[in-house]
Amino acid sequence: MLTFQETPTPFNLVRSLLDRLTPTAPDARERLTGGIDVVHLGCGRGAVLMTLAAAFPRSRFTGYDKSAEAIADAAWLAQGRRLDNVTFHVLDVLVPPDTSVFHLVMADGPVNWR
Repeated sequence: MLTFQETPTPFNLVRSLLDRLTPTAPDARERLTGGIDVVHLGCGRGAVLMTLAAAFPRSRFTGYDKSAEAIADAAWLAQGRRLDNVTFHVLDVLVPPDTSVFHLVMADGPVNWR
């Protein structure tokens, strides 16, 4: 059973992500608030990016995943939530895109071994 503190909410997810970024990017919250370009390699159905996109509307978020089904779901969900600062693309992240155009690169477990 989840306690109140353990209940996953968008606020808790954003706080958790920012806590993990703090050692390497202590100004992450300020930069995201001001507006930066973020990429998530292996984004799956985009839950992390959509949560961040809603919390930081001035930033732009791009998600890549090799699953066309997951990307279609993510795009559909983002459209339904009217998040115009997030996009999703099918791409095998084992051959990653040029990430030099992004200010923040996330790749937490992008490979799904089958």
